[in-house]
Amino acid sequence: ATLMEMLNYRIECWWASKPYALALSLVYVIVVINIVGGILFALATGSDLRSAIFAVWLFLSDPGAVAEFETSNASSVLSFVLTVSGIVVFAFFVSALTDYVADKVAQIKKGNSRVIESGHTVILGYSSHVR
Repeated sequence: ATLMEMLNYRIECWWASKPYALALSLVYVIVVINIVGGILFALATGSDLRSAIFAVWLFLSDPGAVAEFETSNASSVLSFVLTVSGIVVFAFFVSALTDYVADKVAQIKKGNSRVIESGHTVILGYSSHVR
């Protein structure tokens, strides 16, 4: 197996075994994009690293933030790529959150939740044919 196949397998196993793994992966991706993009944006614009990382966070989280920055050609291309990356990452986040909520609702509908009630009578095997 190639290194990429092995890495892909390990990530899939981690995602399948831990309920928080997908969300944590998204956080890692956002942090890496933010830091690498911040360094590149600082180099392209000549701004300090702190301001560049904040600008990249704005590009990732708010696609309309690009309009607030006056940039050169290089930083315009970079801000476009970062904005599209942010749209994709946050769409993936919404998709993962939707799947999580759907799974929780399916678990609730199965009826295996603990019932915390008192003062009731439970009739086992009841159906519409029982009179």
